[in-house]
Parts: sequence; C-alpha cells; structure tokens
Amino acid sequence: RTYTLNKIETKKIYGNENHPNSDICDNINDCQAYINKEDRFSKWNGSEKENNELWDKIEEAVISTQGIIITYENKPIKAFFHSNSGGMTENVELVWNGQPIEYLKSVETLGENNYKQYSSSVEYTLEEFTSIMKGRYPEFEINFNDNNCIEIIDRSKSNRVLNIKIGNIEMTGVNARTIFSLKSTNFEVLIENGKVIFKVIGYGHGIGMSQTGANELAKNGYNYENIIHHFYTNVQIDKIN
Repeated sequence: RTYTLNKIETKKIYGNENHPNSDICDNINDCQAYINKEDRFSKWNGSEKENNELWDKIEEAVISTQGIIITYENKPIKAFFHSNSGGMTENVELVWNGQPIEYLKSVETLGENNYKQYSSSVEYTLEEFTSIMKGRYPEFEINFNDNNCIEIIDRSKSNRVLNIKIGNIEMTGVNARTIFSLKSTNFEVLIENGKVIFKVIGYGHGIGMSQTGANELAKNGYNYENIIHHFYTNVQIDKIN
C-alpha cells in the first residue's frame, strides 16, 4: 500500500513511460512482482485446506491494516524490501549510488541463516567466466595463475562488495552481481579446479525490509509495527484519509 502510494506521488512529478496509463505495474524491474491466487496456490503446493489457511492470513493482514501506511515527514516512504539480508541490511546510497535516505539505513537482523535463501553459490569454468567478461568488456584480460587476478577492493559494513577488480577491469559489486547472476553483493570469490566459484550470502539488494528477517522477528513476538520500525529508521505509521 505504501509502495503504491509512493509510486503515485512520484509519477505525478516525473511520470512513468513504462506504464503511462496505470499507477503501478507487475514488472519486478520497475514496480512490484505479482502472481494470481491460483499460481500462489501451486507454488505453496500444500493441501487445499493448508493453502486456504495461508491465503486467509494474507487477506487478514490486508484488511486489518486498511488505510495504514508508513510515512517519513508526512510522505509515503519508498518501502523497498528483499528476500534475505544475510544478517544485515544495506544503506540505500551504497547500492544505487544515489543520495542517502534517512529511513533506509543498515540494520542488523538475526536468525536469517535458518532460511534456504541465506546462502548460495554460482560456478563458472574459466572459459565461461572469460567469455562473460569479454562480452561486457572486449578489452578484458586476466591471468588465472596470478593469485590476485580477482581482488575485492572494499566492502560496506554489512560485508557487501562495493568494488572489485577482475583482471584488468574494475567494477562495482552491484555490476558484478548483475553480470554473474548472483543473489547478492555479499560474496567471496574462489578459483578452484578450473572454476571460478562465487560463495554468496543473502538474497536481494539488501535495502529496507528483509522478508525472512521480518518472518523471524514475527516468530519472536514482534508485531507489524515493531517490524516496520526495525527495518525503516525513524518512520511513522499513519492512517490515510
């Protein structure tokens, strides 16, 4: 609800050529992911009774918070969220190279290592890795016999890679995540047995609310207001007219 209202306010100022005739879309690269009820049930893969119980929880959450939004300085916030923060969320400006936003600050989240989204790995043969890099950077060169041929230059306090040097190319951790289809910028790089291996922690950009982190807080007795104030710094919970 908050996310949509923020989109509406932003569109009034800047417009949106991706969907000029609607306030929000279901393209995850622009707005919000969306699936219908039938697809949701098939992904849960439970019994009809179990699926309906889960769906009822979603409806109850929506209805019980009717008209309630999150604001900062009396405006609906950019309510960004992701799957798993790997234990700590990230400052927004370190991911999208923009201005700091007071309510999108790095915070710690415990218990996320209990979820399957917490860790992953991606492997490429040396040939595949070189081909991917040359596809983006034709001038790319690398000597895999050099122990420092792939070097992480710096990290944020949440352990996400800010900048990395690969062969003769320097890039941001965000670019590396995109190029190599990593689930997060919190990663280590190994070269073993003729392969480049990325060991990744977390899933998503790391900004705002972690879904698994929110779930863990709820299991520990936090209500939705507690969870919102944990992930979004110094915000208010308001009722819209």
